Amino acid sequence: MTGSRSRETAAEREKELCGHAPRGRSLCLAPSGLSGWKSSGDSGRVRRRSRSGPPAAGGLHGGESEGRGLCAQRNIQMTAAGRTGQLTAVRGPAPRRKARPVAMLLRRKLCAAVLVAAVLLLMLASQSIHRRHFLPMLMAPPITQAPPISTNFEIKPTEPPAIMKLNPPIKILAEQEEQQKEKEDNATKDQPVLYVQNQQRQCGCSGSCVSELGGSDWFRKRYDPKQEPLLAENISGVEPAALQWWLGLQRSGGDVTLEDVMSQMFQVISPPSLDTKPLRSRCRSCAVVGNSGNLRESGHGERIDSHSFVIRMNKALTRGFEKDVGNRTTHHFLYPESAVDVDGGVSLVLLPFKLRDLEWLTSALSTGHIKTTYMRVKERIQADKDKVLVVNPAFFKYVHDRWTEHHGRYPSTGMLAIVFALHVCDQVSVFGYGADREGNWHHYWEKNRHAGAFRKTGVHNADFETEIIQQLAIEGKITLHR
Repeated sequence: MTGSRSRETAAEREKELCGHAPRGRSLCLAPSGLSGWKSSGDSGRVRRRSRSGPPAAGGLHGGESEGRGLCAQRNIQMTAAGRTGQLTAVRGPAPRRKARPVAMLLRRKLCAAVLVAAVLLLMLASQSIHRRHFLPMLMAPPITQAPPISTNFEIKPTEPPAIMKLNPPIKILAEQEEQQKEKEDNATKDQPVLYVQNQQRQCGCSGSCVSELGGSDWFRKRYDPKQEPLLAENISGVEPAALQWWLGLQRSGGDVTLEDVMSQMFQVISPPSLDTKPLRSRCRSCAVVGNSGNLRESGHGERIDSHSFVIRMNKALTRGFEKDVGNRTTHHFLYPESAVDVDGGVSLVLLPFKLRDLEWLTSALSTGHIKTTYMRVKERIQADKDKVLVVNPAFFKYVHDRWTEHHGRYPSTGMLAIVFALHVCDQVSVFGYGADREGNWHHYWEKNRHAGAFRKTGVHNADFETEIIQQLAIEGKITLHR
Protein backbone atom coordinates (compact mmCIF):
# COMPACT_ATOMS: atom_id res chain seq x y z
CA MET A 1 0.00 0.00 0.00
CA THR A 2 2.75 2.35 0.89
CA GLY A 3 4.47 1.81 -2.52
CA SER A 4 1.23 2.30 -4.37
CA ARG A 5 0.52 5.53 -2.61
CA SER A 6 3.97 6.76 -3.24
CA ARG A 7 3.57 6.06 -6.90
CA GLU A 8 0.20 7.77 -6.98
CA THR A 9 1.63 10.70 -5.06
CA ALA A 10 4.52 10.92 -7.55
CA ALA A 11 2.16 10.73 -10.54
CA GLU A 12 -0.09 13.41 -9.14
CA ARG A 13 2.94 15.55 -8.46
CA GLU A 14 4.10 14.95 -12.00
CA LYS A 15 0.75 16.01 -13.41
CA GLU A 16 0.79 19.15 -11.34
CA LEU A 17 4.25 20.05 -12.54
CA CYS A 18 4.19 19.14 -16.21
CA GLY A 19 0.70 18.13 -17.02
CA HIS A 20 -0.43 14.62 -17.86
CA ALA A 21 1.65 12.57 -20.25
CA PRO A 22 1.51 8.87 -21.00
CA ARG A 23 4.10 6.62 -19.65
CA GLY A 24 7.13 6.05 -21.79
CA ARG A 25 6.89 9.56 -23.37
CA SER A 26 9.08 12.61 -22.85
CA LEU A 27 8.01 15.02 -20.13
CA CYS A 28 8.73 18.69 -20.53
CA LEU A 29 8.63 19.66 -16.86
CA ALA A 30 11.32 19.37 -14.24
CA PRO A 31 12.61 21.52 -11.45
CA SER A 32 15.50 23.63 -12.57
CA GLY A 33 17.47 22.59 -9.54
CA LEU A 34 17.32 18.86 -10.29
CA SER A 35 19.96 17.20 -12.32
CA GLY A 36 18.07 13.91 -12.47
CA TRP A 37 15.99 11.56 -10.43
CA LYS A 38 14.90 7.93 -10.32
CA SER A 39 11.79 6.29 -9.03
CA SER A 40 11.81 2.68 -8.05
CA GLY A 41 8.59 0.81 -8.24
CA ASP A 42 9.53 -1.53 -5.39
CA SER A 43 10.48 1.05 -2.83
CA GLY A 44 8.22 3.89 -4.02
CA ARG A 45 10.94 6.36 -3.23
CA VAL A 46 12.34 8.96 -5.37
CA ARG A 47 16.08 9.26 -5.20
CA ARG A 48 18.17 12.18 -6.32
CA ARG A 49 21.13 11.12 -8.43
CA SER A 50 22.91 14.39 -8.57
CA ARG A 51 22.46 18.01 -8.01
CA SER A 52 23.97 20.70 -10.06
CA GLY A 53 23.40 23.38 -7.50
CA PRO A 54 20.82 25.14 -5.48
CA PRO A 55 17.36 25.25 -6.89
CA ALA A 56 16.49 28.20 -9.00
CA ALA A 57 13.92 30.71 -8.03
CA GLY A 58 11.31 28.75 -9.86
CA GLY A 59 12.08 25.34 -8.22
CA LEU A 60 9.88 23.09 -6.16
CA HIS A 61 9.89 25.56 -3.30
CA GLY A 62 8.05 28.05 -5.39
CA GLY A 63 4.71 26.22 -5.55
CA GLU A 64 2.68 24.83 -8.42
CA SER A 65 2.67 27.95 -10.56
CA GLU A 66 6.40 28.36 -10.22
CA GLY A 67 6.96 24.67 -10.94
CA ARG A 68 4.96 24.82 -14.13
CA GLY A 69 7.06 27.72 -15.33
CA LEU A 70 10.19 25.75 -14.75
CA CYS A 71 8.91 22.83 -16.82
CA ALA A 72 9.61 24.77 -20.01
CA GLN A 73 13.33 25.00 -19.16
CA ARG A 74 14.17 21.30 -18.90
CA ASN A 75 13.30 18.07 -20.62
CA ILE A 76 12.73 14.93 -18.69
CA GLN A 77 12.85 11.61 -20.36
CA MET A 78 10.89 8.92 -18.65
CA THR A 79 11.41 5.25 -19.17
CA ALA A 80 9.70 2.27 -17.65
CA ALA A 81 12.06 -0.47 -16.73
CA GLY A 82 10.62 -3.94 -16.93
CA ARG A 83 7.88 -5.19 -14.80
CA THR A 84 9.10 -3.35 -11.77
CA GLY A 85 7.70 -0.07 -13.21
CA GLN A 86 10.90 1.68 -12.45
CA LEU A 87 10.75 5.26 -13.68
CA THR A 88 13.96 6.94 -14.57
CA ALA A 89 14.29 10.60 -15.43
CA VAL A 90 17.51 11.67 -17.02
CA ARG A 91 18.45 15.27 -17.37
CA GLY A 92 19.72 16.34 -20.77
CA PRO A 93 20.10 19.45 -22.95
CA ALA A 94 16.91 20.91 -24.38
CA PRO A 95 16.33 19.94 -28.04
CA ARG A 96 16.82 22.86 -30.45
CA ARG A 97 14.78 23.58 -33.58
CA LYS A 98 16.79 22.52 -36.60
CA ALA A 99 17.96 25.59 -38.67
CA ARG A 100 20.00 23.68 -41.27
CA PRO A 101 17.06 22.81 -43.53
CA VAL A 102 15.93 26.46 -43.57
CA ALA A 103 19.38 27.68 -44.58
CA MET A 104 19.58 25.10 -47.33
CA LEU A 105 16.15 26.17 -48.59
CA LEU A 106 17.25 29.81 -48.69
CA ARG A 107 20.41 28.85 -50.59
CA ARG A 108 18.42 26.85 -53.11
CA LYS A 109 16.03 29.78 -53.70
CA LEU A 110 18.96 32.15 -54.10
CA CYS A 111 20.64 29.83 -56.61
CA ALA A 112 17.39 29.49 -58.55
CA ALA A 113 17.00 33.28 -58.69
CA VAL A 114 20.59 33.71 -59.92
CA LEU A 115 20.04 31.05 -62.57
CA VAL A 116 16.85 32.73 -63.84
CA ALA A 117 18.60 36.10 -63.97
CA ALA A 118 21.47 34.58 -65.98
CA VAL A 119 19.05 33.02 -68.46
CA LEU A 120 17.26 36.37 -68.93
CA LEU A 121 20.58 38.14 -69.53
CA LEU A 122 21.58 35.55 -72.14
CA MET A 123 18.22 35.96 -73.92
CA LEU A 124 18.59 39.77 -74.03
CA ALA A 125 22.13 39.48 -75.34
CA SER A 126 21.03 37.02 -78.05
CA GLN A 127 18.23 39.33 -79.21
CA SER A 128 20.61 42.30 -79.36
CA ILE A 129 23.12 40.36 -81.52
CA HIS A 130 20.35 39.16 -83.80
CA ARG A 131 19.02 42.67 -84.37
CA ARG A 132 22.46 44.15 -84.95
CA HIS A 133 23.94 41.61 -87.35
CA PHE A 134 21.39 39.26 -88.83
CA LEU A 135 18.29 41.46 -89.21
CA PRO A 136 19.96 43.98 -91.61
CA MET A 137 21.17 41.08 -93.74
CA LEU A 138 17.67 39.66 -93.93
CA MET A 139 16.13 43.05 -94.80
CA ALA A 140 18.71 43.91 -97.49
CA PRO A 141 17.43 43.70 -101.09
CA PRO A 142 18.64 40.80 -103.17
CA ILE A 143 21.60 41.32 -105.46
CA THR A 144 19.81 40.03 -108.50
CA GLN A 145 16.19 40.61 -109.26
CA ALA A 146 13.98 38.23 -111.10
CA PRO A 147 12.56 39.55 -114.38
CA PRO A 148 8.93 40.69 -114.30
CA ILE A 149 6.44 37.95 -114.86
CA SER A 150 4.37 38.51 -117.94
CA THR A 151 0.68 37.87 -117.70
CA ASN A 152 0.37 37.31 -121.42
CA PHE A 153 0.99 33.62 -121.74
CA GLU A 154 -0.60 30.71 -123.46
CA ILE A 155 -1.34 27.33 -121.99
CA LYS A 156 0.17 24.68 -124.18
CA PRO A 157 -0.22 20.93 -123.90
CA THR A 158 2.50 19.22 -121.98
CA GLU A 159 5.17 17.77 -124.16
CA PRO A 160 7.67 15.15 -123.19
CA PRO A 161 10.98 16.63 -122.16
CA ALA A 162 13.48 16.88 -124.95
CA ILE A 163 17.17 16.43 -124.69
CA MET A 164 18.76 19.86 -124.86
CA LYS A 165 22.16 20.47 -126.33
CA LEU A 166 23.92 23.20 -124.40
CA ASN A 167 26.23 25.44 -126.31
CA PRO A 168 29.15 27.16 -124.67
CA PRO A 169 27.99 30.35 -122.84
CA ILE A 170 30.21 32.62 -124.95
CA LYS A 171 28.70 31.37 -128.16
CA ILE A 172 25.15 31.86 -126.82
CA LEU A 173 25.88 35.45 -125.78
CA ALA A 174 27.40 36.26 -129.15
CA GLU A 175 24.37 34.89 -130.97
CA GLN A 176 21.99 36.86 -128.75
CA GLU A 177 23.91 40.10 -129.28
CA GLU A 178 23.90 39.58 -133.03
CA GLN A 179 20.14 38.92 -133.07
CA GLN A 180 19.49 42.00 -130.93
CA LYS A 181 21.59 44.15 -133.23
CA GLU A 182 19.68 42.93 -136.28
CA LYS A 183 16.36 43.78 -134.59
CA GLU A 184 17.54 47.31 -133.74
CA ASP A 185 18.80 47.89 -137.28
CA ASN A 186 15.51 46.76 -138.76
CA ALA A 187 13.51 48.89 -136.33
CA THR A 188 15.45 52.09 -137.02
CA LYS A 189 15.83 51.64 -140.75
CA ASP A 190 14.18 54.33 -142.88
CA GLN A 191 12.70 56.08 -139.81
CA PRO A 192 13.37 59.62 -138.54
CA VAL A 193 15.64 60.10 -135.58
CA LEU A 194 13.58 60.74 -132.46
CA TYR A 195 14.52 63.08 -129.68
CA VAL A 196 16.11 61.53 -126.61
CA GLN A 197 15.00 63.17 -123.38
CA ASN A 198 18.29 62.57 -121.56
CA GLN A 199 20.58 63.73 -124.36
CA GLN A 200 23.35 66.19 -123.57
CA ARG A 201 22.77 69.89 -123.98
CA GLN A 202 23.45 71.18 -127.49
CA CYS A 203 24.55 74.66 -126.43
CA GLY A 204 25.83 76.57 -123.43
CA CYS A 205 22.72 78.68 -122.83
CA SER A 206 21.06 78.60 -119.44
CA GLY A 207 17.65 78.18 -121.03
CA SER A 208 16.54 75.94 -123.87
CA CYS A 209 18.48 75.63 -127.13
CA VAL A 210 16.79 75.84 -130.52
CA SER A 211 18.54 72.72 -131.79
CA GLU A 212 17.15 70.61 -128.94
CA LEU A 213 14.13 68.90 -130.45
CA GLY A 214 12.36 67.83 -127.27
CA GLY A 215 9.04 69.11 -126.05
CA SER A 216 7.50 70.02 -129.42
CA ASP A 217 6.29 67.52 -131.98
CA TRP A 218 5.16 70.40 -134.19
CA PHE A 219 8.70 71.82 -134.32
CA ARG A 220 10.35 68.42 -134.73
CA LYS A 221 8.28 67.70 -137.85
CA ARG A 222 9.51 70.90 -139.51
CA TYR A 223 13.05 71.39 -138.26
CA ASP A 224 15.77 69.45 -140.08
CA PRO A 225 19.18 69.82 -138.41
CA LYS A 226 20.92 68.32 -141.44
CA GLN A 227 20.09 71.28 -143.66
CA GLU A 228 23.01 73.47 -144.77
CA PRO A 229 21.82 77.09 -144.86
CA LEU A 230 24.89 78.45 -146.69
CA LEU A 231 26.10 77.80 -150.21
CA ALA A 232 29.61 76.33 -150.43
CA GLU A 233 31.97 76.03 -153.37
CA ASN A 234 31.01 72.43 -154.04
CA ILE A 235 27.61 72.29 -155.70
CA SER A 236 27.43 68.52 -155.46
CA GLY A 237 25.83 68.80 -152.04
CA VAL A 238 22.70 70.44 -153.49
CA GLU A 239 19.87 68.01 -154.26
CA PRO A 240 18.97 68.00 -157.99
CA ALA A 241 15.22 68.23 -157.26
CA ALA A 242 15.68 71.25 -155.01
CA LEU A 243 18.00 72.86 -157.53
CA GLN A 244 15.53 72.35 -160.35
CA TRP A 245 12.71 73.91 -158.29
CA TRP A 246 14.90 76.92 -157.45
CA LEU A 247 15.89 77.52 -161.06
CA GLY A 248 12.20 77.72 -161.98
CA LEU A 249 11.33 80.48 -159.48
CA GLN A 250 12.48 83.36 -161.67
CA ARG A 251 13.75 82.66 -165.15
CA SER A 252 17.06 84.21 -166.14
CA GLY A 253 18.22 84.77 -169.69
CA GLY A 254 21.45 83.42 -171.05
CA ASP A 255 23.03 80.04 -171.49
CA VAL A 256 25.21 80.07 -168.40
CA THR A 257 25.24 77.18 -165.95
CA LEU A 258 25.16 77.23 -162.17
CA GLU A 259 28.65 75.72 -161.99
CA ASP A 260 30.11 78.51 -164.12
CA VAL A 261 28.36 81.23 -162.14
CA MET A 262 29.48 79.80 -158.81
CA SER A 263 33.05 79.42 -160.03
CA GLN A 264 33.23 83.11 -160.96
CA MET A 265 31.48 84.20 -157.75
CA PHE A 266 33.90 82.42 -155.41
CA GLN A 267 36.78 84.09 -157.21
CA VAL A 268 35.43 87.37 -155.83
CA ILE A 269 34.13 86.36 -152.40
CA SER A 270 35.57 83.97 -149.84
CA PRO A 271 34.02 80.60 -149.01
CA PRO A 272 31.67 80.75 -146.00
CA SER A 273 33.47 80.73 -142.66
CA LEU A 274 30.45 81.00 -140.40
CA ASP A 275 30.15 78.07 -138.00
CA THR A 276 26.50 77.08 -138.08
CA LYS A 277 26.70 74.09 -135.71
CA PRO A 278 25.81 74.54 -132.02
CA LEU A 279 28.53 74.18 -129.41
CA ARG A 280 28.10 73.27 -125.74
CA SER A 281 30.76 75.87 -124.86
CA ARG A 282 28.85 78.70 -126.56
CA CYS A 283 25.50 80.46 -126.29
CA ARG A 284 24.79 82.38 -129.48
CA SER A 285 21.76 84.65 -129.18
CA CYS A 286 20.28 86.27 -132.28
CA ALA A 287 17.89 89.16 -132.82
CA VAL A 288 15.99 89.02 -136.09
CA VAL A 289 14.75 92.56 -136.72
CA GLY A 290 11.95 92.99 -139.22
CA ASN A 291 10.77 96.26 -140.73
CA SER A 292 7.22 96.39 -139.38
CA GLY A 293 5.72 99.66 -138.23
CA ASN A 294 5.07 98.12 -134.80
CA LEU A 295 8.70 98.95 -133.92
CA ARG A 296 7.84 102.61 -133.62
CA GLU A 297 7.86 103.78 -130.00
CA SER A 298 8.69 100.23 -128.89
CA GLY A 299 11.89 101.12 -127.05
CA HIS A 300 13.54 97.81 -128.05
CA GLY A 301 16.83 99.41 -129.19
CA GLU A 302 19.05 98.41 -126.27
CA ARG A 303 17.54 94.94 -126.06
CA ILE A 304 18.19 94.33 -129.76
CA ASP A 305 21.80 95.48 -129.56
CA SER A 306 22.48 93.12 -126.58
CA HIS A 307 22.31 89.99 -128.78
CA SER A 308 25.33 88.18 -130.24
CA PHE A 309 23.98 88.48 -133.79
CA VAL A 310 21.69 91.26 -135.01
CA ILE A 311 20.07 90.35 -138.32
CA ARG A 312 18.45 93.05 -140.43
CA MET A 313 17.06 92.90 -143.95
CA ASN A 314 16.41 94.80 -147.18
CA LYS A 315 16.37 98.60 -146.85
CA ALA A 316 16.34 98.68 -143.03
CA LEU A 317 17.46 101.96 -141.48
CA THR A 318 18.91 102.53 -138.04
CA ARG A 319 19.89 106.22 -138.07
CA GLY A 320 17.20 108.21 -136.33
CA PHE A 321 15.46 105.08 -134.99
CA GLU A 322 18.16 103.83 -132.58
CA LYS A 323 15.87 103.99 -129.54
CA ASP A 324 13.38 101.58 -131.13
CA VAL A 325 15.51 99.42 -133.46
CA GLY A 326 19.07 99.74 -132.10
CA ASN A 327 22.18 100.61 -134.08
CA ARG A 328 24.12 97.31 -134.28
CA THR A 329 24.06 95.01 -137.31
CA THR A 330 26.04 91.81 -137.78
CA HIS A 331 24.18 90.27 -140.77
CA HIS A 332 22.20 92.08 -143.45
CA PHE A 333 19.86 90.01 -145.66
CA LEU A 334 19.15 91.40 -149.13
CA TYR A 335 18.65 90.58 -152.79
CA PRO A 336 19.57 92.70 -155.85
CA GLU A 337 16.29 94.62 -155.96
CA SER A 338 16.60 95.64 -152.25
CA ALA A 339 20.38 96.06 -152.08
CA VAL A 340 22.03 98.72 -149.91
CA ASP A 341 25.59 99.42 -148.87
CA VAL A 342 26.79 97.42 -145.89
CA ASP A 343 29.15 98.79 -143.26
CA GLY A 344 32.52 97.23 -142.63
CA GLY A 345 32.48 94.23 -140.35
CA VAL A 346 28.87 93.38 -141.32
CA SER A 347 28.14 90.17 -143.24
CA LEU A 348 26.14 90.71 -146.42
CA VAL A 349 23.80 87.71 -146.75
CA LEU A 350 22.48 87.30 -150.30
CA LEU A 351 19.08 85.71 -150.85
CA PRO A 352 19.34 84.49 -154.47
CA PHE A 353 15.85 83.93 -155.86
CA LYS A 354 17.31 83.27 -159.34
CA LEU A 355 20.56 82.53 -161.09
CA ARG A 356 20.84 86.15 -162.21
CA ASP A 357 21.21 87.20 -158.56
CA LEU A 358 24.45 85.26 -158.22
CA GLU A 359 25.77 86.96 -161.34
CA TRP A 360 24.76 90.36 -159.95
CA LEU A 361 26.65 89.75 -156.70
CA THR A 362 29.86 89.02 -158.60
CA SER A 363 29.37 92.11 -160.73
CA ALA A 364 28.38 94.45 -157.86
CA LEU A 365 31.53 93.57 -155.94
CA SER A 366 33.84 93.79 -158.96
CA THR A 367 33.08 95.26 -162.40
CA GLY A 368 29.52 96.55 -161.94
CA HIS A 369 28.52 95.55 -165.46
CA ILE A 370 25.09 94.15 -164.47
CA LYS A 371 22.63 97.00 -164.14
CA THR A 372 19.29 95.21 -164.34
CA THR A 373 17.59 91.95 -163.44
CA TYR A 374 13.85 92.21 -164.03
CA MET A 375 14.21 95.83 -162.88
CA ARG A 376 16.88 98.45 -162.41
CA VAL A 377 19.30 97.44 -159.65
CA LYS A 378 22.22 98.94 -157.79
CA GLU A 379 25.33 98.53 -159.94
CA ARG A 380 27.86 98.50 -157.12
CA ILE A 381 27.63 97.92 -153.41
CA GLN A 382 29.99 98.43 -150.52
CA ALA A 383 30.55 95.30 -148.47
CA ASP A 384 33.32 93.26 -146.91
CA LYS A 385 34.04 90.57 -149.52
CA ASP A 386 35.45 88.21 -146.91
CA LYS A 387 32.20 88.32 -144.97
CA VAL A 388 29.74 87.84 -147.83
CA LEU A 389 27.44 84.83 -147.40
CA VAL A 390 25.04 83.26 -149.89
CA VAL A 391 21.98 81.27 -148.80
CA ASN A 392 21.87 77.77 -150.27
CA PRO A 393 19.21 77.38 -153.02
CA ALA A 394 18.21 74.06 -151.43
CA PHE A 395 17.43 75.96 -148.23
CA PHE A 396 14.69 77.85 -150.12
CA LYS A 397 13.06 74.55 -151.05
CA TYR A 398 13.36 73.29 -147.46
CA VAL A 399 11.57 76.38 -146.06
CA HIS A 400 8.93 76.21 -148.79
CA ASP A 401 8.18 72.52 -148.11
CA ARG A 402 8.52 72.26 -144.34
CA TRP A 403 7.61 75.70 -143.01
CA THR A 404 5.37 77.68 -145.36
CA GLU A 405 3.92 74.42 -146.73
CA HIS A 406 3.62 75.76 -150.32
CA HIS A 407 1.62 78.80 -149.27
CA GLY A 408 2.74 81.39 -151.83
CA ARG A 409 5.20 80.82 -154.61
CA TYR A 410 8.19 81.00 -152.30
CA PRO A 411 8.95 82.26 -148.78
CA SER A 412 9.47 85.92 -147.99
CA THR A 413 12.74 87.48 -146.91
CA GLY A 414 11.50 87.76 -143.32
CA MET A 415 10.52 84.09 -143.17
CA LEU A 416 13.80 82.94 -144.64
CA ALA A 417 15.72 85.09 -142.11
CA ILE A 418 13.89 83.52 -139.13
CA VAL A 419 14.44 79.93 -140.30
CA PHE A 420 18.06 80.79 -141.07
CA ALA A 421 18.45 82.03 -137.49
CA LEU A 422 16.94 78.79 -136.16
CA HIS A 423 19.79 76.88 -137.83
CA VAL A 424 22.60 79.28 -136.91
CA CYS A 425 21.67 80.55 -133.44
CA ASP A 426 21.01 78.91 -130.07
CA GLN A 427 18.34 81.38 -128.97
CA VAL A 428 16.27 83.59 -131.29
CA SER A 429 14.36 86.81 -130.54
CA VAL A 430 12.12 88.32 -133.20
CA PHE A 431 11.29 92.03 -133.48
CA GLY A 432 9.32 94.05 -136.01
CA TYR A 433 7.07 91.39 -137.57
CA GLY A 434 3.36 91.66 -138.32
CA ALA A 435 0.98 94.60 -138.36
CA ASP A 436 1.15 97.56 -136.02
CA ARG A 437 -1.25 98.16 -133.12
CA GLU A 438 -3.85 99.58 -135.50
CA GLY A 439 -3.62 96.65 -137.92
CA ASN A 440 -1.61 98.49 -140.58
CA TRP A 441 1.12 96.74 -142.56
CA HIS A 442 3.95 99.15 -143.35
CA HIS A 443 7.67 99.83 -142.75
CA TYR A 444 8.65 101.68 -139.58
CA TRP A 445 10.46 104.41 -141.56
CA GLU A 446 7.46 105.08 -143.81
CA LYS A 447 5.21 108.01 -142.95
CA ASN A 448 2.19 106.57 -144.77
CA ARG A 449 0.84 103.90 -142.43
CA HIS A 450 -1.78 102.81 -144.93
CA ALA A 451 0.72 101.94 -147.67
CA GLY A 452 0.30 98.20 -147.06
CA ALA A 453 3.66 97.37 -148.59
CA PHE A 454 3.74 93.88 -147.08
CA ARG A 455 0.53 92.86 -148.83
CA LYS A 456 1.31 94.15 -152.31
CA THR A 457 3.51 91.20 -153.31
CA GLY A 458 1.39 88.33 -154.52
CA VAL A 459 4.19 85.75 -154.27
CA HIS A 460 4.12 85.55 -150.42
CA ASN A 461 1.34 84.58 -148.02
CA ALA A 462 1.80 87.04 -145.18
CA ASP A 463 -1.10 85.67 -143.11
CA PHE A 464 0.16 82.08 -143.09
CA GLU A 465 3.72 83.15 -142.36
CA THR A 466 2.42 85.17 -139.42
CA GLU A 467 0.71 82.06 -138.05
CA ILE A 468 3.97 80.09 -138.32
CA ILE A 469 5.88 82.79 -136.46
CA GLN A 470 3.28 82.92 -133.70
CA GLN A 471 3.35 79.14 -133.37
CA LEU A 472 7.13 79.21 -133.02
CA ALA A 473 6.66 81.57 -130.10
CA ILE A 474 4.03 79.27 -128.55
CA GLU A 475 6.38 76.28 -128.88
CA GLY A 476 9.11 78.24 -127.09
CA LYS A 477 11.54 78.25 -130.02
CA ILE A 478 11.56 82.03 -130.46
CA THR A 479 10.75 85.05 -128.31
CA LEU A 480 8.36 87.32 -130.19
CA HIS A 481 8.46 91.00 -129.20
CA ARG A 482 5.70 93.37 -130.14
